[in-house]
Amino acid sequence: MIKYQVKTETDQHELEAVTFIQGDDLRFIGEQGAIVAIFTSFEWLKVMPADPKPVEEDTSSSPAPELAGE
Repeated sequence: MIKYQVKTETDQHELEAVTFIQGDDLRFIGEQGAIVAIFTSFEWLKVMPADPKPVEEDTSSSPAPELAGE
């Protein structure tokens, strides 16, 4: 899913969708083709940065490498 911000004449909306289609109107499509939102007019559209996934720490039990010269 991708985050989008859409500025209309009166409000600023934030939503998540898989993609969007712009024709006579602006349609945001979610998972499995479901329509998430339809805008008949808007001022601008911004793609928001995705939330970074948490980094998982390596929990392997391999021994630490030895430093050169030890």
